[in-house]
Amino acid sequence: MKRSASVTFVVALLAACGGKSDRDPEAAAPSPTLSAPPEPTSTSAEPGPARKGTCLSNADCAVVGPCCGACGTLEAEDAIPLSAAETEAFHGSCADSNAPCEQCFRASNPYLVPVCEHSMCHVLDLSRAPFTECQTGADCRLRANECCGDEDSEFVSVSAKALTQIDTLLCDGEPARADCRVEPPMHQGAVCREGRCSSAFFDP
Repeated sequence: MKRSASVTFVVALLAACGGKSDRDPEAAAPSPTLSAPPEPTSTSAEPGPARKGTCLSNADCAVVGPCCGACGTLEAEDAIPLSAAETEAFHGSCADSNAPCEQCFRASNPYLVPVCEHSMCHVLDLSRAPFTECQTGADCRLRANECCGDEDSEFVSVSAKALTQIDTLLCDGEPARADCRVEPPMHQGAVCREGRCSSAFFDP
């Protein structure tokens, strides 16, 4: 798909082509778990714009998808980290773009979460090793995909051995509070499939 030089991103919207709202991680080869915003480019002799996606904490960051959508769930390689303050302008730039776009958008992916590292926003992929490694279902736990979950949180299936590391990454380098974790929904369970923790869904 084509993208204009000024627009390289897309808003992560609800699925229109039968994509899931929550996906199970695939048993793929591990890849880097953090991705950063692309460096800005400039075609003139003037200095380029300041690099986007700066932050002080995870709350300052957001994850979006490309402006021109594709069917299915948003993948890590297409996810774009921005500072939360930049998302409105980004949405506007997508709406104003004259580039032809497919009328099918990627579903949000609960395993892709925004984190702030070294004052820059990144995408953390919780579906990658070692966050989802397992041998049996007993190795897996459901956890909210944010530091302190609530009844509206999305839950992902992750390795019990990686919970402390995940807590630290999602809670800006601090341990999660004792009262941070909430009970997952009754219709969702954690299972191990082909060496990866994934979610199983049951009729409510």
